[in-house]
Amino acid sequence: MSRLMQCVSSFSRNGALQARLELCALRDAIGTYLNTESNGNFKLALDALPPLHSGTDKKLVEELLNKFKSSMQLQLTCFQPSSIQPVKR
Repeated sequence: MSRLMQCVSSFSRNGALQARLELCALRDAIGTYLNTESNGNFKLALDALPPLHSGTDKKLVEELLNKFKSSMQLQLTCFQPSSIQPVKR
């Protein structure tokens, strides 16, 4: 992801918002499985995006991310570690 983001020469405002939203959603979904290196790669990818300057943009990304998490809650549980212990026979 980091390399992909670095290959883009410029982002429109909406393109940068969408890229940030998708990277954050993916990072949050697989967060349990990330290690130091993969966390660093997500950080590099996010750093390659133009910063969010306005509070409106920051709020929009946060609201959309929360809406995604809420509407995809069932699907996101597939990425969470199982808390059920197998039955020993």
